[in-house]
Amino acid sequence: MLILPCSADKRSGTLPAIQKYVGKGYWHLYNQHPVSGLPNAQLRVGIVSAEYGLLTSDQLVPDYDRKLTRSRIKAFQRGSQRQHFETALASELDSGSELFLALPALYRTFFYHLIGSTLAGQRIHTFPTGGIGIQRQALNRWLDFLIQPPVLDF
Repeated sequence: MLILPCSADKRSGTLPAIQKYVGKGYWHLYNQHPVSGLPNAQLRVGIVSAEYGLLTSDQLVPDYDRKLTRSRIKAFQRGSQRQHFETALASELDSGSELFLALPALYRTFFYHLIGSTLAGQRIHTFPTGGIGIQRQALNRWLDFLIQPPVLDF
């Protein structure tokens, strides 16, 4: 499962999460990549939302405008949404999935605060830290690999 952040730029109306976000960073790359046309069974996408926590790609999302801040992270830690977040990820990991996090630093902090210590380290991978350019380049290579894995010559 690929985990992406929400974005400030969104399509208006209540839409499935996978169609809602149109940001210039990760979402622009994902939406322009051929992998975005794959069925959900081949590439599941989860979205870390500053408003809702973890969203599945088919979850309906109404219009909202919420920026992720450190105080928002603390509010999530105290609320019932943390339990939902942890349960959803535990279910995904129990099904044998691996999680690939393409998240900027604050969203990565948010993610790790919400998963709890029981899930930390379990088949959770992050793309390289650094600037958005480095992260987008790594994400693009990973998406390319999903479309066409390299051929090994023996």
